[in-house]
Amino acid sequence: MDKQFWYDRWEKEEIAFHEDTVNPRLTKYIQRISPMGGHVFVPLCGKTLDIGWLLENGYKVTGVELSRTAIDSLFEQLRLSPKVRDMGKFVVHSAAGITIYEGDFFDLKQIHLLEIDCVYDRASLVALPQGLRKQYVTLLPQITSHAPQLLITLHYDITQMDGPPFAITSEDIRTYYQQLFTLTRVETVNMPNKLKGKCEATSTTWLLTKKDVE
Repeated sequence: MDKQFWYDRWEKEEIAFHEDTVNPRLTKYIQRISPMGGHVFVPLCGKTLDIGWLLENGYKVTGVELSRTAIDSLFEQLRLSPKVRDMGKFVVHSAAGITIYEGDFFDLKQIHLLEIDCVYDRASLVALPQGLRKQYVTLLPQITSHAPQLLITLHYDITQMDGPPFAITSEDIRTYYQQLFTLTRVETVNMPNKLKGKCEATSTTWLLTKKDVE
């Protein structure tokens, strides 16, 4: 899987991963890690409706997304006309309360995310194959200064299908994050429909908060 895979998915509108409603776990749990008015980083953000909900409820949002098509669609549904400028390896789209970096997540540096209060990861970790996932879980805490995370994962029988979205176990989360974060599993629910029409799946919501270092 490479960047072209995602460009093609957006161009062909093969975006079954895009939810047509605001994710209820966002609305239920975001204030556990960031009060109203906080600044939320949404990696691999696509055109998620969750961003509109965050803005409407007083949050600032910074995102990163490869696809210009997705970004244009996002601002169109937000009814915002962004200012667009070049910044190194990124094209930056910004409007009141929102900044989206058009480019590769793995090119982000801490300087791009200095004011982040928390991370909302619904569709990022689950989108990455194992090799890239290991790079992601190393880089994300570094560039966000170990900001707390609201993380949503999926689990299913990998003999029935392969990702994306990829199946991630509780043991995976402990391996990725327990050295730096206190992990709280707050909710696990059955997906109402079979994942991609192929297999039963569960979705787990995690809160990750930075461990105190003595």
